[in-house]
Amino acid sequence: MYIEKLENKINEEMYNRIYTKISNDIEIKNNKLNEINDILKSTYDEEKTIDDEIELPIQFNGKLKATVKIARDTDESTVKELVHANPTVINNLQNKTVIKEIYVKNKIYNIVVK
Repeated sequence: MYIEKLENKINEEMYNRIYTKISNDIEIKNNKLNEINDILKSTYDEEKTIDDEIELPIQFNGKLKATVKIARDTDESTVKELVHANPTVINNLQNKTVIKEIYVKNKIYNIVVK
């Protein structure tokens, strides 16, 4: 009976030491991860990840035919001039009638032809 109590006490003491050690290690690692996260969040600037120039896809009847580089947030009339100056667009417009032109700002330029 005495030996069983002693074994239980030793087992409990070992368990407590191991648990405490593991808990401390986990807490230290969590603190380091939190520090790294704080550093990354403080240095991340979303404005720096956005390009000033984009490549705008040009489609004819929903099929990609060309791309043109434009400055982000360029107005529609300037984009239309750049698109119509593109050699691929000029070739694709020969002997065709433009039904409609659709421009989704900073996304796509679609020309519907017949």
